[in-house]
Amino acid sequence: MQAQTSQLDSLAHLLKTASEDTNKVNLLNQIAVKYWTLDPSRSVEFAGEALALAQQLGFRFGQAKAYGNRGVAFFYLALLDSSEKDQQRALDIYVSLKNKKGMASAYNNLGLVSRSRGDYDQAIEYYLQSLKLREDINDLPGEGSALVNIGNVYYNKATLTNNIELMNQAQSYYQQALELFEKLGDRLTVATCLSNIGNTSLVIAMSERDTAGYSKSLDYLLRALDIRKAAGDMAGIALTLNNIGNVYQQMGKNEVALSMFLESVKIHEQTGNKMEVAGIGLNIARLYFEKMDYASCIAMTQQTLSTATGIGAREIIKECYKGLADAYGAQKNFEKAYLFYQKYTGLKDTLLNEKNSMQVNELQEKYNTEKKDKELLRKDAQLARSDADAQRASLQRNGFIAGFFVMLLLAFFIYRGYREKQKANEVITRQKALVEEKQREILDSIHYARRIQQSLLPSEKYIGRALSRHDIKNP
Repeated sequence: MQAQTSQLDSLAHLLKTASEDTNKVNLLNQIAVKYWTLDPSRSVEFAGEALALAQQLGFRFGQAKAYGNRGVAFFYLALLDSSEKDQQRALDIYVSLKNKKGMASAYNNLGLVSRSRGDYDQAIEYYLQSLKLREDINDLPGEGSALVNIGNVYYNKATLTNNIELMNQAQSYYQQALELFEKLGDRLTVATCLSNIGNTSLVIAMSERDTAGYSKSLDYLLRALDIRKAAGDMAGIALTLNNIGNVYQQMGKNEVALSMFLESVKIHEQTGNKMEVAGIGLNIARLYFEKMDYASCIAMTQQTLSTATGIGAREIIKECYKGLADAYGAQKNFEKAYLFYQKYTGLKDTLLNEKNSMQVNELQEKYNTEKKDKELLRKDAQLARSDADAQRASLQRNGFIAGFFVMLLLAFFIYRGYREKQKANEVITRQKALVEEKQREILDSIHYARRIQQSLLPSEKYIGRALSRHDIKNP
């Protein structure tokens, strides 16, 4: 805390003498980051000042940073809609600037919002996009952050579905991140990884009824707490105290667990983190229930329900309804127990229907996209057919012209052949007339000779007939 306060004092001193330029935008953004966990409302103010100045200067990168920083502050104030809008604005600017590091950061924060809403599949999608971009630019700290956040989502899914395999998967991501951050020497993030491994170890130990697993979990968490205390990380201390309280509760040390929970809530109330106040409030209420102190359980759950309603944390609201139904049932106040159980099942169904509706909308959007693609393909095919028809018509036209030309040439040659044949026939006719004339002369000679030799030679009537039947054919 003192280290952060000292840094803020230094930044505030620089801010007093800063000119109205991009350096001041950067300075305001740095201050906004420092106030994220100390005072999210102040963070919103400084990010807003950075945004206004960046817009005035046309400093696009500064605008994106301001939107992102303000979005994180809104998240800590549990204003999830405002947080999502700012992160999307930041992403749009980073995309236009082709700034992969900024894009990765925006995707990471959008994943955080989706996870808080219970939309785990969407959260994983955002985190995987962030991880891919971090790998592209060799951003090792960013890769580690993405690994941690993916592990967080698997942790949430595992607890929601009671799936121990998902919990082991979450622990695997945390372990990868721990090894990376230990190499980088990032102590605070090492503490985060230790804390997360401690949490998953607790759940696995509970599932396997392994009492030795509780000690393993506690070891990881105490190591994380030491690092955070040394760094003055109040938000981290509060989170770790809550986790340690969970372990002591499972070990049956309820009084120690309660003291941890209450100390954690106190710190979160000081920093204005209502989401965590509500979450830990549920833990305290459950502890009272286990102690069979149903009156205290109901009082704490009602207080938590009020906080959760104020910030729109419907998952916590749902659990509050269930907690009240259980507590009133234990008191044999069945009328109120039934009332809150109805509220619990109603909200549970609503959240499930919203998730299903989202999936249906995604399928509808996918169908519409595929339909548009098919329509484009149909139009392309139609255009291709039109082009083919045009080409075919062109070929037919050209073929007709060529054919007509060939016919003209053929007609010319036929006509010329006819004329030549006609001329040849005329020649043949004249030649035939000459031949016939010669034949008559020959026959007369033959007849004459026959008459002379008639008494000497046999009759040869065929000679005259053979000569008279001889046809000369035109070639």
